Amino acid sequence: MRVIDWHEFVGAGECARKGGKVGSGALRGSPPLRGVAEDRRAEARGETSPRPVTFSSPIHDSRLPLAVTVGVFDGVHRGHRALIRRVVEARGCVPTVVTFGRNPRAVLEPLAAGSDVMGLDARLAMLEGLGVALAVLVDFSADFRMMEGRDFLAALLGVAPVRLLVLGEDFRCGRGAGLGAQEIRGALAGSGTEVLVVPPVLDDGRPVSSSRVRLALAAGRTGEAERLLGWALRDGIAPH
Repeated sequence: MRVIDWHEFVGAGECARKGGKVGSGALRGSPPLRGVAEDRRAEARGETSPRPVTFSSPIHDSRLPLAVTVGVFDGVHRGHRALIRRVVEARGCVPTVVTFGRNPRAVLEPLAAGSDVMGLDARLAMLEGLGVALAVLVDFSADFRMMEGRDFLAALLGVAPVRLLVLGEDFRCGRGAGLGAQEIRGALAGSGTEVLVVPPVLDDGRPVSSSRVRLALAAGRTGEAERLLGWALRDGIAPH
């Protein structure tokens, strides 16, 4: 599995479109989501030629489009796996996960955040084991936190053709969590990027979540935590 930084990922897309050295400043100049969506709709109608992936590094070594899911994926629990499975099973695509080097909770709620279910290295190893070929790490910095959701999506879609975007039903992104999964699906309708919104996986009538796993572990309810995770702590990857 190839692991790259978000700025490197976005910079490679700028390099492919404009030529020149891959850099980290491309994010600020990314086209608006509306423009990207309109370009993809034109491609779908045959009015323009699909934009090929012309770079082989640092993103991937083929001209295949991407199948992407986005999230923290702390614990890589059963709900996360429902998203990742759809990305990995997308035929003719590079299975890609956009995730965070550090949990955004540590920035947004530093006093209440607590420990993650697993460390970054363990999370990446588990993603690779599930078949993910490309992991893009976002640094949830103060600048990134202030980015509008539409700018984030525009940057993501501007890198390479994204055939499939898989999002959880409760997915939200951007400043103030201003852009939701259903809004993204509406904005990209007919663009050539399929947006698949996946309902939560339920356990005991409630959505499986990383917060439920953390609470179970904190209370010593290892069996409940393992049931939510879908893998055994004693046999799987150590949390840290």
